[in-house]
Amino acid sequence: MIVLTPNQVSATRNSNGLNTFCRKEFRVGSLTAIAPAEMVLIDDELKDLPNLYDGLPRLDKIVYLMSLLDAGQWKTACSTGIGLADLRQDQRVVYKSILPSTFTYDNYVWGDRGGLVHLSTDQPQTITLPPDEEARVRLRFYKTVSLGVRLRDGGSTAVSAQPADWQKPGGPAPLRKDIALEDRTTLFGIQIRKVVDNRLKPSNLDYKLKSLNKPLTLAREMTIDEICRLASEASGMKLMADVRIRGLTVETVGQSVRTGDVLQALALCITGAYRRVGDIMLLTSDLEGIGEKLLRLAFWKWDIEVGNLQRKREWRQAIRANGGAQNIAFKADAIPLNDAMTRFLESARNSARGTTMPASELPQQWQQVLDKGQSRLSREGTDIRTDIVEPTESVSWNFVLPDGRNLLSEGSAIGALNGMLPANSAKATPPAARPRRPILLRSGSGTALVCKTDDPSVAAHLPALAQAHGFEEIWVQTWNPKCLVNMINSAKGDSISVRLVVKPWELPPGTASADPDVTLLGNTARQVAKLQEQTQYWQNAHSMLGWSSVEVGDSIGPTDPFRLSVWRRLVNLTKTPGLTGTVLVQTEPPGYEPTVSEDMYAPKEFMSAGDFGYTRALRSQFLAANSVDPVDLVGNSIHIERLDLSLPMFGDPNRMSARTTEPEQEPQGYEGKWMALRSYGNRSSVTEFAKQIDGTIFIQPRSPIQDYPQVRGYSVRSWQPGAALPTFALSSRGEELEATDTAYWVWPLGFHIDPAAASRVDQSLRRHIQQNPNSKLAVDLSSVPAAELAGNLDSWFYRGPIHK
Repeated sequence: MIVLTPNQVSATRNSNGLNTFCRKEFRVGSLTAIAPAEMVLIDDELKDLPNLYDGLPRLDKIVYLMSLLDAGQWKTACSTGIGLADLRQDQRVVYKSILPSTFTYDNYVWGDRGGLVHLSTDQPQTITLPPDEEARVRLRFYKTVSLGVRLRDGGSTAVSAQPADWQKPGGPAPLRKDIALEDRTTLFGIQIRKVVDNRLKPSNLDYKLKSLNKPLTLAREMTIDEICRLASEASGMKLMADVRIRGLTVETVGQSVRTGDVLQALALCITGAYRRVGDIMLLTSDLEGIGEKLLRLAFWKWDIEVGNLQRKREWRQAIRANGGAQNIAFKADAIPLNDAMTRFLESARNSARGTTMPASELPQQWQQVLDKGQSRLSREGTDIRTDIVEPTESVSWNFVLPDGRNLLSEGSAIGALNGMLPANSAKATPPAARPRRPILLRSGSGTALVCKTDDPSVAAHLPALAQAHGFEEIWVQTWNPKCLVNMINSAKGDSISVRLVVKPWELPPGTASADPDVTLLGNTARQVAKLQEQTQYWQNAHSMLGWSSVEVGDSIGPTDPFRLSVWRRLVNLTKTPGLTGTVLVQTEPPGYEPTVSEDMYAPKEFMSAGDFGYTRALRSQFLAANSVDPVDLVGNSIHIERLDLSLPMFGDPNRMSARTTEPEQEPQGYEGKWMALRSYGNRSSVTEFAKQIDGTIFIQPRSPIQDYPQVRGYSVRSWQPGAALPTFALSSRGEELEATDTAYWVWPLGFHIDPAAASRVDQSLRRHIQQNPNSKLAVDLSSVPAAELAGNLDSWFYRGPIHK
């Protein structure tokens, strides 16, 4: 018999026998396993269609309800609160979806220092409302004020009144407990977290293998890690236990038992499975990593929410139109405003953000709020100006109990009050877009045309085509030596320089990698491009910002031996006589950057789905050193609010609370080690590769952070072998700063740019040329098919006579 940590199991049910402890017996060959009776499944297959309304966060449902209220209902909602009895039948359906299925709250009061403490012990500390009382819960809207402040070194932040600033100790502060099942287990009407009867999960390990027939002699008490080591010795296989469970203790009765039966029993005891990672068989939570599951769910949820943005805009427009938000008032216990603050807030409703008022005009209590905020921020290392402030009004909400007590507000504010008040005047009709005129490239600018071809006949005509549109250099990506020779020979008569574009990680056409570079979701570069371009976010950017499809080649894995022959081929191309030099780009695929930023430069779900480095070899290398499979790591940037993804034995991935054998070790340390393995290995390999290239080298600087979107292109700089690989710096707006040694700025123009966005792209490109008169430009049209290149160039750049 085998039992997992019996001394740590406590009674969870009012029952008899093993059922009291939510345990049951499982027969595994000649072995009996005492294992959990239930297991948790995280379903990320998403086979059912989402219910777009049910999946809305509670805050968005409240905005929808606000859009349906009439004038009288608005007054009620802003005074005593609005409930089922005040609503029409169609509105009641919405309100019932806002109420949690289980309405439980903690009976807190305000403590001496503004914190929450429970009532005296003779009062119930936690209360669950019966259905009849829950039906009498109301919803109330009110407004709050925060103080916008300026940072000394630029930028802004805000300070808000804390409870200690206005609440009296002992005053009621009931707070709802977010324990309703639908809030914790479902997304858009689909149940994600499921508790089912424990059973053997699918596994990469065949428990019936002959190599697993050898008997194991077990001590009475062993860790899972020790058993896996014994099984490895007996079977000749590499067996490992996940770092989160390898230290758990197993007690056995009996001494000798078949290896395969022991391994199967362990899987039942932890409700897990064996996952193959390279040549390692890992005992872990499931065949798929929990990080992979979480990213897939987060990406799916985010894309649906982006699609819902239009609906949310329509609801807010309805709120502005009905004028009901004018009834929203401050709570009776709010810190009072003086005339100066009131006048400022009223005038700010009709002016653009950014206006300020003297802090000296604040009343005493608000001056204290500013002083305390300044003191708190100073301790955090943030220095703010205390001479000016920008008060802003927001709309918040709370539930009101049947006895009239207000629960504390939950989560974020509904939004700025200005965004809900009626517009003062009709929006001006935007001027009609003017026809786009081709850009005239000035002589001597050194502008380069970037293209791609493996057809020698096409290559021979490209220099003349480039010169006709004012380009003075041509950069080509090709795998065909004849293309380079033809282009160089043709360019001599047109006085155009030729450089070779090298993307060291891109596979040559018609080849495949034995261990291709893939993302956490298992996608290749082409699959990532397809996935991202199908999102509503990309479609919006396509029409609004001019994002366009670019041709993407799949990447070779950094440890694939095939890489060396590919690189020898590229080095030979760089030695072609007549080349002006080499342009080395995309040396650092997304995911290989050394750090993660806390700043939001783009949707984390969108960017994280395109982070590479999850090859079998790299995963296996990291696993062997850390007992952690990288697909189980969950970065702090990916988080699904409220959804409970915790797994018994394995912790909560949203909090990175995986167990380790070293309790003092921060779980985030594994993520840091994983990033370092990819980043340092990539940098070292690229440095060695670049040293083999003769002649002048322009190189794309590396990014200092992951998930930085280079929407407006990137720079290339001069580089000499022996020097460190350059890294670009970021501005406060999250844009790449051009360095003094920038050789060219590369501006990608993809294929099939939305006509509605083409003018925006044109304006941005012209602005860049005007603002950077001394900076050279390279226009990347490598995604444009050869047959379309002449017409595409004509649409963007002035064409003069072709000089042969």
